Amino acid sequence: MRIIGMMLMGIGLIWCLIAFRMPTTIFIGGEYIGSGELVTYLPRIEVHSLELSDKRHTHLLISAAMAVIGSIPFRFGSLSRYSSHH
Repeated sequence: MRIIGMMLMGIGLIWCLIAFRMPTTIFIGGEYIGSGELVTYLPRIEVHSLELSDKRHTHLLISAAMAVIGSIPFRFGSLSRYSSHH
């Protein structure tokens, strides 16, 4: 059981590191609007995306839950199949 717990904790921690590196911003603008003498350029800017932030949050919660669930068999499990109690 400890090996399964270690694997779950490892997967959860690696997933957590990947989730922290997920982008949460998008670029908008960088285009011309209007025509003729009234043309206006909108500069390209970076804005925070709530949808991407929510996806990141979900991935972080799942990875943290997996790490916590993996710590339970790691803490209370045994390495061998048969434990000898005398």
